[in-house]
Amino acid sequence: MIKEIFEWYFGIFGFSLVTGILLCLFAILIDLVWNLVKITILLFSKIRSLNQKYKRTEYPSISIIVPAHNEEKNIQRSIISYIESLYPSDKKEIIVIDDASTDMTYQKSLPYAKKGLIKLYKKIGKSGFKSSPLNYGIAMAKNEVIITLDADTRLDVTSLYEITKPFQDKRVMAVAGNVKVDNRTKLIEKFQAYEYSISMQLGKRIQASLGTILIVPGCFGAFRKDYLKTVGNYDKTSITEDFDLSLKVKKRQRIEYSSKALAWTVVPTTWKSWTKQRIRWSRGEIETFLRHKNIFFNPYFGVAGTLAAPGMFFSDIILLIARIIYFTTLFILIFIFQGISELFGAINLYVRILLMNFGIYIFIETILVLATFSRPTVKKDLSNILLIPLFVSIYRSVYGLVRLKGFYDYFTKKELMW
Repeated sequence: MIKEIFEWYFGIFGFSLVTGILLCLFAILIDLVWNLVKITILLFSKIRSLNQKYKRTEYPSISIIVPAHNEEKNIQRSIISYIESLYPSDKKEIIVIDDASTDMTYQKSLPYAKKGLIKLYKKIGKSGFKSSPLNYGIAMAKNEVIITLDADTRLDVTSLYEITKPFQDKRVMAVAGNVKVDNRTKLIEKFQAYEYSISMQLGKRIQASLGTILIVPGCFGAFRKDYLKTVGNYDKTSITEDFDLSLKVKKRQRIEYSSKALAWTVVPTTWKSWTKQRIRWSRGEIETFLRHKNIFFNPYFGVAGTLAAPGMFFSDIILLIARIIYFTTLFILIFIFQGISELFGAINLYVRILLMNFGIYIFIETILVLATFSRPTVKKDLSNILLIPLFVSIYRSVYGLVRLKGFYDYFTKKELMW
């Protein structure tokens, strides 16, 4: 039955079974197998999550740190959500740091400070990396748990309650929240909403089940304050300060994920702003890995060194480069064997091969989505399934090139600021 299906599929593009398999070898042997492994782990993680319940015995005191740079459009809405999010008022403080904004961010935050609902600080001078206002906020914080939030990120009413639950386990030093996309109007925004859903529903759940979480999102994450001091807080020179700090924590301690701790963030609304953000993320990823290269395959760091870091590096960097080399090599070989005189024939052949591979990737993505959204935390995420063909053919392809640009910028030492 499976053989007949593959023969039918490859026949659509004019290839035999053997030829089709050879031309889709990377997609079938690497990506399909890799994602089937993910799905298997996800199923086990769902079984694990049914048995994993944190019994609430206490409410640790929390300090919410909100760095803000030119966030006049979102800051009031975000502050209101932090105030209204359920948590004992005598154990919650909200600290907003205006990092040299040139708009009305400070003025729009001031009324809440005057009412005693938040603590508001203003940094004067050129805005640098995000780590600077974060460390300033941590220095001002008086409570046990530090919760970091972006100024354009709002919370659900029970989010603070949920993200502090894992701290009932004294071995847990950090907790990653479940970040969703708030703005979902434009196509680029919908792509990111889909991407975030897969990342959290699939990626974080798998990592949590294996104990391999390496990134606590900067827009919504929690840390034990006393432990932060032992690892040096946020690095002032890192452009992906959340990844750098998370890796320092994970090297020695445990990080958990709270799927019910929901935060809604505003993502880039244009391809230009999205590209700028993703270049920074990609550049920061390779920068952080190279900075912490001693973690790789080092049993001293436990699962973080033997599985988490090598796995993430392989998935995010090695596979990306290998995939680009594979399709570029196919392109070159086709034109070599076809010759310049058969230019249109060569282009036609390559396009058929690309479309055939895209079909395989769409199939892989569909299986992944069905497994991921079998128990969605947010029902409206289900509508994103319709984006799969465009997501695979457009978004993923463009993102691959953007990531390469980020790697290039790192090695050429191009200046980058928050």
